[in-house]
Amino acid sequence: MIVARPARAHLAERAAVPKAGDVVTSRVVVGFDGSPAAIAALRWAAAEARLRRAELQAYVVTRHDESDGADLRLPDGYPVPLRHRIGDTAACLGDVCGPGDVLVVGTRARSTLGALILGSVTRACLAHSPCPVVTVRDQLPYATRGWVVAGVRAPGTARHTLTAAAEEARLRASGLVAMHVQPPANVGADLFTAAENRLVEQSRAWLIRESAGTGVHAVPEVVVGSTAEALIHRSSHASLLVLGAHDSGISRGGAPGATILQCVRRASCPVMVVPAPPKPGERRRTHAGRRTAPGDQD
Repeated sequence: MIVARPARAHLAERAAVPKAGDVVTSRVVVGFDGSPAAIAALRWAAAEARLRRAELQAYVVTRHDESDGADLRLPDGYPVPLRHRIGDTAACLGDVCGPGDVLVVGTRARSTLGALILGSVTRACLAHSPCPVVTVRDQLPYATRGWVVAGVRAPGTARHTLTAAAEEARLRASGLVAMHVQPPANVGADLFTAAENRLVEQSRAWLIRESAGTGVHAVPEVVVGSTAEALIHRSSHASLLVLGAHDSGISRGGAPGATILQCVRRASCPVMVVPAPPKPGERRRTHAGRRTAPGDQD
């Protein structure tokens, strides 16, 4: 049975109070095929649409015309407009989304041996979607309360990811953890501790500086070790983990890197991957597939 429950706000200590208009989402778009993973994604998407006061649309993509013309309606009466498309699932979902939307896709829970295998649809959506993509795993009881955790890698690309994460924290009236994972220093054992401490302090300084521009109080955390393992551990009780495609291993038009892949497959909370910001003069695609110049209206 499909049951949608509205997300509940969590008032964390020193968290910013959300204001109307802080986060503007045109639509929450979810790919739906009736599978357990798709049902989990639809549940999360329905609650998210209510939280954002945005339209919810579910898309069924098939290779042939198998539409029955019916819309979905959740048991509590919440309507879900159902749209049918014919073609490649990832391409169709990417084409119907615009920069102001949020795309939600479900991923299946897998065995340990399959934990690093990412479905082709999810992989393609992460690489090519013009809007943030949220992956939701099935068979997991997601927390509606908790911090938003942002994983950032370098000063030059951190601001875009932190800004998106700050908007999510404002929306949820929750706290924000800005996390940077520093690889172990490549020095001799006698210099390891000193070099590690120096790198941690330097990373913490730029993390505080970048977070200050978001307008939301963020708790800076810098750890030394494996990036994916640290993010997965820190987000174990979070409501959302936010990663930047440009900051976590996805080049433009490329495949997801190891950090995103492992977080999507193993994190205990939904994972949002934010697309890279448009380059100066780059045309942006609207939800209808039309590309606009930077000054045009979407």
